[in-house]
Amino acid sequence: ISIPRLAPLRRHSTNANRQNVADYVEHHLQELLNEKIPDRDYHIFLQYFNGDISNKEFTIEEFYKFFQLTKTHGERLLDIFGETACIQVNSINGKRVIRIAHVLSMAPISVKALILFKTFDRNDDKHVSVEEIREFYETYLIEFRFPHDSSCRQELIDVFLQAFRMWDANRQMNFDQFYTILQETPNSLESLQLINIPNNNDQIDKLKWQAWRRNNKYHILIILVYILATIGLDIFLIIKLVVKEQNRNVWLILARMAGSSITLNYILSIILMLKHCMALIRTNRWLRRFLPVDDHIDAHRYVGGALGFYIVVHSLAHIINYATNTQGITPYASALECLMHYFREQQTICEKCCHVNYNHEAIQQRKLQKVDFIWVNRDVENFSWFLQLLNDFENEQLTYLETLRANNVTPKRYIDFHFYFTSLKSNNQGMIGYAPFDLAANIYQNVSNRDVLTKMRTKTILGRPQWSLLFAKFKAEYRRTSVFFTGKPVHQDGRRINKPIFDQIHLDKDDDGDSTSESESVTEKSIKGESMEDKDNNQKQSTKKRRRIDSDQAAR
Repeated sequence: ISIPRLAPLRRHSTNANRQNVADYVEHHLQELLNEKIPDRDYHIFLQYFNGDISNKEFTIEEFYKFFQLTKTHGERLLDIFGETACIQVNSINGKRVIRIAHVLSMAPISVKALILFKTFDRNDDKHVSVEEIREFYETYLIEFRFPHDSSCRQELIDVFLQAFRMWDANRQMNFDQFYTILQETPNSLESLQLINIPNNNDQIDKLKWQAWRRNNKYHILIILVYILATIGLDIFLIIKLVVKEQNRNVWLILARMAGSSITLNYILSIILMLKHCMALIRTNRWLRRFLPVDDHIDAHRYVGGALGFYIVVHSLAHIINYATNTQGITPYASALECLMHYFREQQTICEKCCHVNYNHEAIQQRKLQKVDFIWVNRDVENFSWFLQLLNDFENEQLTYLETLRANNVTPKRYIDFHFYFTSLKSNNQGMIGYAPFDLAANIYQNVSNRDVLTKMRTKTILGRPQWSLLFAKFKAEYRRTSVFFTGKPVHQDGRRINKPIFDQIHLDKDDDGDSTSESESVTEKSIKGESMEDKDNNQKQSTKKRRRIDSDQAAR
């Protein structure tokens, strides 16, 4: 777009009257309207209007959009250029649009000032009154969507009139006075530069963007590789944690993802500061062409910023994960998921008949032979999030047991569930008020083969566990047992699992390869750990128990 000529207002003589000054500028305006548009300027307008519009017709609203005008300002501008009839028919020819664009872009400052003066001069009497300025700005600011109320608009208009020394409501000024005041304030002259065709910023920005892409194509390629590597690591971790390990802890997954990004950025930050590595890239013509080695310091700075960001995310995710207090059953979920994953690895499905079979020899040789999963909970809602995994276990075990029966092998369960719901009293302690519920629950269990509380095949037991009977049962079935606790400890239940009970069970998290092991988990406000003194005593008794069992095995 052509830069307008910033020519000052020329006067024929110092004694020329004000009327002659206005006539001279008016004559210059008419010359611009009537002169032929040069081919160079016409080509600029073709680019601005995206083609030749000389033979097209446009509505007045489209004309306003071309020059970013409000309705009031656009009507005044068309009136100045003698196109009032176009407003009445709501149509304007493309040639007239180009002519107006030519005048706005090529007019000197004096002509631009006259156009602005005529915009205020509503009745075209070559004088501008206070009322005319107020009338124009009142309508213009509303259409311009001035982001304030009427009082702010009035304040703006009053300051404008004061700057042009129009304190009296009956005061008027002509063009020479108007232009003289504009010349006294350079900022006002800068406002006249806006009387032009709007710059085609979209085209300019497009050209700049294309040039930037050409000059930085290898930088963009490296950034894309970095982003894809980060996304690839995140996808790998999501598949590993969510799909394979069945981990549903969002904050833990986020922490692991941030941790992998920390490792990646830490390695990159070291590589970018290796002098010999940078020197090798500079000496190799192909590497120097594709790798912007001269920007390695800036790249190191950006990688350091990313490293700091991922460190903050990693730390916050772990803090939030700890603060959300979802530790109850969660640690034991991974052990159950690993057990299920092990059984599924030994599973073989026929492609033709879809028959399921298992590698029984590999299953029998595993260290973990049986799991009794005990979950003590006083809020039935806490069962819901973990039930999908437990349902998968039940279905997997049913498939496994049916396969054993089909192969004439004695079925042997590898997991049993024991659910205790402590918000209700046990059947032994319940009163008559519990009879209707107990009856309905039993009927529901018989008809649907599902528990009314958990919707699983395993029935939920009301009340707290009778630990002595439960561990006595384990003692009768298995000679050696490992016990694992998770969840918030409660001191009251810690007293119930007293020393005589632990004398019956061998507590050892690291079983040897020849013995079988059993894991038991009591969660959600279940067991408080022993005191330090009790632990020492139990450890001594466990050691004695181990030695006695080892001697018995040696004697056999």
